[in-house]
Amino acid sequence: MVSFIDMESKRNQGILNCCLMFHCYVNPTVTILCNKSVREIVLKMFGIEKKDIESQNVTRISSILPTITVTNVL
Repeated sequence: MVSFIDMESKRNQGILNCCLMFHCYVNPTVTILCNKSVREIVLKMFGIEKKDIESQNVTRISSILPTITVTNVL
């Protein structure tokens, strides 16, 4: 079998390891962070959505500061 890359060399092994780490770890992470449609799908998959978080904050604030209604003032 003909080898195109000499894998006996430590330098070539290091280059290949760097390429594999970039492909397996950095590329998916950057895709999730930068691609809006993929990010939305991932957030839904983990059960984290912006709209749900915002609505929870509103209910927390309304429970802390209840509104006072005054009827029949005079």
